Amino acid sequence: MRLLILGGTAWLGREVAATALRDGHEVTCLARGTAGPVAHGARLVVADRDEPRVHDTVAGERWDAIVDVSSQPGHVRRAVAALVSTEAHYVYVSSCSAYADHSEPGADESAALLPALASDVMESPETYGEAKVACEQAVLDGFGADRAAVLRAGLIGGYGDDSGRTGYWPRRFAHPASGDGAVLVPDAPGLGMQLIDVRDLAAWIVGLAANRRAGTFNATGPVHPLADILGAAREAAGHDGELIGAGPEWLTAHGVNPWAGPTSLPLWLPLPEYAGFGTRDTSAAVAAGLRTRPLVDTFAAALEWEEQQGAGRPSGAGLTDDDERRLLAEARHDPRRRAQPYALAMSDFNAQIIEEFRANNGQVGGPFEGRHMILVHHIGAQSGQERVAPLVYQPVGDAFAVFASYGGAPQHPAWYHNLVANPEIDVEVGAETIPVRARVLEGEERSEIWERQKAELSAFADYDAKVAGIREIPVVLLERR
Repeated sequence: MRLLILGGTAWLGREVAATALRDGHEVTCLARGTAGPVAHGARLVVADRDEPRVHDTVAGERWDAIVDVSSQPGHVRRAVAALVSTEAHYVYVSSCSAYADHSEPGADESAALLPALASDVMESPETYGEAKVACEQAVLDGFGADRAAVLRAGLIGGYGDDSGRTGYWPRRFAHPASGDGAVLVPDAPGLGMQLIDVRDLAAWIVGLAANRRAGTFNATGPVHPLADILGAAREAAGHDGELIGAGPEWLTAHGVNPWAGPTSLPLWLPLPEYAGFGTRDTSAAVAAGLRTRPLVDTFAAALEWEEQQGAGRPSGAGLTDDDERRLLAEARHDPRRRAQPYALAMSDFNAQIIEEFRANNGQVGGPFEGRHMILVHHIGAQSGQERVAPLVYQPVGDAFAVFASYGGAPQHPAWYHNLVANPEIDVEVGAETIPVRARVLEGEERSEIWERQKAELSAFADYDAKVAGIREIPVVLLERR
């Protein structure tokens, strides 16, 4: 494949170029070259995309695919006009910031977008989302939906992340500001978050370009509770000190900002307005070949890069050591700092089900009325923290079968991975707490129970159809110990 990257000298673009070269493709980067060198083996065409005839050097060549990461509508509009006749496939990296609303968990690519920026120039980061929408429209209007892939990327992390959003946590866990190793963390029950390793995103981009795969995709990783994401960063750093959790109200009152920027705790976002920001549906991307590595690998790579930059480097996110020590001192003696016990980190929805279950000897109303319900205690495979998952179960003799359907999501739920890692747990059934051992079923034993479950509850048949060709929904038998 002859690949033209519009850019290619900054973080993601350079990783795309390096990946394509490793895969044996011929790569040309059209860029000013001021952000850094191109990947070894790539050809650099020096050009300024602010210039009107910037594409003259490359427009007469044959290209199989074009990759563009620009946020400036004028750059993309000029590229489309100059290169549409090349018959190349256009892969445009947009952003989930293009969406108009971030409050709905599980929203897919059909969710409403912001209005497109009319100007050719994004003059402020405040119109970043609108600019990305304008870029998307230019690509689709020019190349058509059958010759373009639009990737709405979520949070990108790993080696080279100079924003501090994925680098802060492993660096903080590796170098606590407190003498006793304690670290201040956001206590944000119900907050899910997604991120994707820059290497995984780059590999997928190259694959889409080579295979001329078209479509619009949410390009990010699986949803994890924020506590599990921080647990992965902690594991990457080898941290075993105390976690001092503080709730959103306490953090805000003490001048700590969410997400990024100075005096912030990265990746934390307020609820409910951002409940969907890190919980978008990625099933289309997974079906189109997106594969992601474990979080701990991403944080390990981010930590390696942070360590190479050296101590004292200005960071785009996080707390200074002085701020960390000051806030820890205040938090330790303030009983009002916690949102709820940090070890649980349950969604509000699950918390309501659990409360109703325990108040009514295992009976739950609403969508679960009349169903067999069980509370499964499980230990985080990465964080080591106990969690509780309310699940529908099928009685199998004196054992209990549960199903890792995750509502038909493309990935297995966190509780399933936790049971595989730590199979000896407790469950609550009715008013009784029972010690059990989890066993993943296979073959005919699985098929018999799974087919019965689908026949009894049609929702599970729907989940099965939704993940067909992506994954097999695990059936886990919880046997009394």
